[in-house]
Amino acid sequence: MERPFRTLDEQIKILIGRKLVIDDIEGAKFLLTKHGYYSIINGYKDIFLKVKTSLTEDDCFKENVNFNEIINLYRFDVEVRNSILSALENIESTLQTNIAYILSDKYGDKQQDYLRPSNFRLGQRTRNGRMQRDVLLENLKAICIKDQHPMKHYRTRYGNVPPWILVKGLTFGNIIYITSVA
Repeated sequence: MERPFRTLDEQIKILIGRKLVIDDIEGAKFLLTKHGYYSIINGYKDIFLKVKTSLTEDDCFKENVNFNEIINLYRFDVEVRNSILSALENIESTLQTNIAYILSDKYGDKQQDYLRPSNFRLGQRTRNGRMQRDVLLENLKAICIKDQHPMKHYRTRYGNVPPWILVKGLTFGNIIYITSVA
Protein backbone atom coordinates (compact mmCIF):
# COMPACT_ATOMS: atom_id res chain seq x y z
CA MET A 1 0.00 0.00 0.00
CA GLU A 2 1.41 3.37 -1.01
CA ARG A 3 1.82 6.03 1.63
CA PRO A 4 0.47 9.49 0.85
CA PHE A 5 2.52 12.65 1.35
CA ARG A 6 2.39 13.99 4.89
CA THR A 7 3.33 17.49 6.01
CA LEU A 8 5.81 17.90 8.85
CA ASP A 9 2.95 18.69 11.23
CA GLU A 10 1.15 15.51 10.12
CA GLN A 11 4.33 13.45 10.55
CA ILE A 12 4.79 14.80 14.09
CA LYS A 13 1.12 14.12 14.86
CA ILE A 14 1.50 10.52 13.65
CA LEU A 15 4.58 9.99 15.81
CA ILE A 16 2.95 11.47 18.89
CA GLY A 17 -0.15 9.37 18.17
CA ARG A 18 2.10 6.31 18.23
CA LYS A 19 3.29 7.37 21.70
CA LEU A 20 6.72 8.73 20.69
CA VAL A 21 7.88 11.42 23.12
CA ILE A 22 9.01 14.57 21.30
CA ASP A 23 10.43 17.25 23.60
CA ASP A 24 11.31 19.73 20.87
CA ILE A 25 8.72 19.77 18.08
CA GLU A 26 10.55 22.39 15.99
CA GLY A 27 13.85 20.54 16.39
CA ALA A 28 12.20 17.28 15.32
CA LYS A 29 10.69 19.01 12.28
CA PHE A 30 14.12 20.37 11.35
CA LEU A 31 15.68 16.90 11.59
CA LEU A 32 12.85 15.36 9.57
CA THR A 33 13.41 18.05 6.94
CA LYS A 34 17.16 17.43 6.93
CA HIS A 35 17.19 13.62 6.95
CA GLY A 36 13.66 12.52 6.06
CA TYR A 37 11.01 10.60 7.95
CA TYR A 38 11.78 7.40 6.10
CA SER A 39 15.51 7.49 6.88
CA ILE A 40 15.07 8.32 10.55
CA ILE A 41 11.86 6.68 11.66
CA ASN A 42 11.39 3.74 9.30
CA GLY A 43 15.08 2.95 9.38
CA TYR A 44 15.48 2.85 13.16
CA LYS A 45 12.09 2.49 14.83
CA ASP A 46 11.91 -1.30 15.11
CA ILE A 47 13.91 -1.70 18.34
CA PHE A 48 11.76 0.99 19.96
CA LEU A 49 8.36 -0.48 19.04
CA LYS A 50 6.03 -2.49 21.22
CA VAL A 51 5.39 -6.02 20.00
CA LYS A 52 2.19 -6.12 17.94
CA THR A 53 -0.54 -8.44 19.10
CA SER A 54 -2.23 -8.50 15.66
CA LEU A 55 -1.26 -7.87 12.04
CA THR A 56 -3.75 -5.02 11.73
CA GLU A 57 -2.40 -3.14 14.76
CA ASP A 58 -0.53 0.11 14.06
CA ASP A 59 3.05 0.62 15.21
CA CYS A 60 3.25 1.93 18.75
CA PHE A 61 6.41 2.96 20.56
CA LYS A 62 7.40 1.46 23.90
CA GLU A 63 6.72 3.58 26.94
CA ASN A 64 8.85 6.77 27.27
CA VAL A 65 10.74 6.31 24.00
CA ASN A 66 12.00 9.72 22.94
CA PHE A 67 12.57 11.03 19.42
CA ASN A 68 16.10 11.88 20.55
CA GLU A 69 16.86 8.19 21.11
CA ILE A 70 15.93 7.39 17.52
CA ILE A 71 17.88 10.33 16.11
CA ASN A 72 20.91 9.38 18.24
CA LEU A 73 20.78 5.83 16.89
CA TYR A 74 20.51 7.25 13.36
CA ARG A 75 23.54 9.51 13.95
CA PHE A 76 25.53 6.66 15.50
CA ASP A 77 24.81 4.47 12.47
CA VAL A 78 25.90 7.28 10.12
CA GLU A 79 29.16 7.66 12.08
CA VAL A 80 29.83 3.92 11.96
CA ARG A 81 29.12 3.78 8.21
CA ASN A 82 31.37 6.80 7.59
CA SER A 83 34.16 5.28 9.68
CA ILE A 84 33.93 2.00 7.80
CA LEU A 85 33.85 3.81 4.46
CA SER A 86 36.90 5.86 5.43
CA ALA A 87 38.78 2.72 6.50
CA LEU A 88 37.85 0.98 3.24
CA GLU A 89 39.03 3.99 1.23
CA ASN A 90 42.36 3.88 3.08
CA ILE A 91 42.69 0.15 2.41
CA GLU A 92 41.82 0.68 -1.25
CA SER A 93 44.37 3.49 -1.57
CA THR A 94 47.07 1.38 0.06
CA LEU A 95 46.31 -1.54 -2.24
CA GLN A 96 46.35 0.73 -5.30
CA THR A 97 49.68 2.23 -4.28
CA ASN A 98 51.22 -1.19 -3.66
CA ILE A 99 49.91 -2.61 -6.93
CA ALA A 100 51.37 0.36 -8.82
CA TYR A 101 54.70 -0.09 -7.08
CA ILE A 102 54.87 -3.82 -7.74
CA LEU A 103 53.86 -3.48 -11.42
CA SER A 104 56.35 -0.66 -11.96
CA ASP A 105 59.19 -2.38 -10.11
CA LYS A 106 58.66 -5.78 -11.71
CA TYR A 107 57.58 -4.85 -15.27
CA GLY A 108 58.37 -1.17 -15.79
CA ASP A 109 56.20 1.87 -16.31
CA LYS A 110 55.24 1.36 -19.97
CA GLN A 111 51.80 -0.02 -20.73
CA GLN A 112 53.12 -2.45 -23.33
CA ASP A 113 55.41 -3.91 -20.66
CA TYR A 114 53.27 -4.07 -17.54
CA LEU A 115 50.10 -5.15 -19.40
CA ARG A 116 51.66 -8.20 -21.07
CA PRO A 117 49.50 -11.28 -20.60
CA SER A 118 52.59 -13.29 -19.59
CA ASN A 119 52.88 -11.12 -16.45
CA PHE A 120 49.70 -12.65 -15.05
CA ARG A 121 48.43 -16.12 -14.29
CA LEU A 122 45.38 -17.26 -16.22
CA GLY A 123 43.27 -17.48 -13.08
CA GLN A 124 39.93 -19.20 -13.11
CA ARG A 125 37.21 -19.23 -15.72
CA THR A 126 34.55 -16.60 -15.24
CA ARG A 127 30.82 -17.36 -15.54
CA ASN A 128 30.92 -16.55 -19.24
CA GLY A 129 33.86 -18.91 -19.83
CA ARG A 130 36.61 -16.30 -20.13
CA MET A 131 39.80 -16.45 -18.11
CA GLN A 132 40.17 -13.97 -15.24
CA ARG A 133 43.44 -12.68 -16.69
CA ASP A 134 41.80 -11.81 -20.00
CA VAL A 135 38.95 -9.98 -18.28
CA LEU A 136 41.44 -8.11 -16.09
CA LEU A 137 43.65 -7.04 -18.99
CA GLU A 138 40.60 -5.90 -20.96
CA ASN A 139 39.50 -3.80 -17.97
CA LEU A 140 42.98 -2.34 -17.44
CA LYS A 141 43.31 -1.40 -21.10
CA ALA A 142 39.85 0.20 -20.98
CA ILE A 143 40.98 2.28 -18.00
CA CYS A 144 44.06 3.42 -19.94
CA ILE A 145 41.95 4.75 -22.82
CA LYS A 146 39.38 6.58 -20.69
CA ASP A 147 38.89 10.24 -21.45
CA GLN A 148 39.13 11.09 -17.79
CA HIS A 149 41.83 12.87 -15.89
CA PRO A 150 44.57 11.77 -15.21
CA MET A 151 44.50 8.92 -17.78
CA LYS A 152 43.75 11.20 -20.72
CA HIS A 153 46.43 13.69 -19.65
CA TYR A 154 49.18 11.08 -19.43
CA ARG A 155 48.09 9.30 -22.60
CA THR A 156 47.99 12.51 -24.68
CA ARG A 157 51.04 14.18 -23.14
CA TYR A 158 53.36 11.20 -22.68
CA GLY A 159 51.79 8.51 -24.86
CA ASN A 160 51.64 6.19 -21.88
CA VAL A 161 49.64 5.58 -18.73
CA PRO A 162 52.07 4.38 -16.04
CA PRO A 163 50.87 2.03 -13.30
CA TRP A 164 50.68 4.77 -10.64
CA ILE A 165 48.17 6.58 -12.86
CA LEU A 166 46.34 3.43 -13.99
CA VAL A 167 45.51 2.54 -10.39
CA LYS A 168 43.53 5.78 -10.04
CA GLY A 169 40.91 4.20 -12.30
CA LEU A 170 40.78 0.81 -10.60
CA THR A 171 37.64 -0.37 -8.92
CA PHE A 172 37.80 -2.58 -5.86
CA GLY A 173 36.80 -5.45 -8.16
CA ASN A 174 39.80 -4.74 -10.41
CA ILE A 175 42.05 -4.80 -7.35
CA ILE A 176 40.66 -8.21 -6.35
CA TYR A 177 41.23 -9.51 -9.88
CA ILE A 178 44.80 -8.21 -9.94
CA THR A 179 45.61 -9.82 -6.62
CA SER A 180 44.09 -13.12 -7.76
CA VAL A 181 46.05 -13.40 -11.02
CA ALA A 182 49.24 -11.44 -10.36
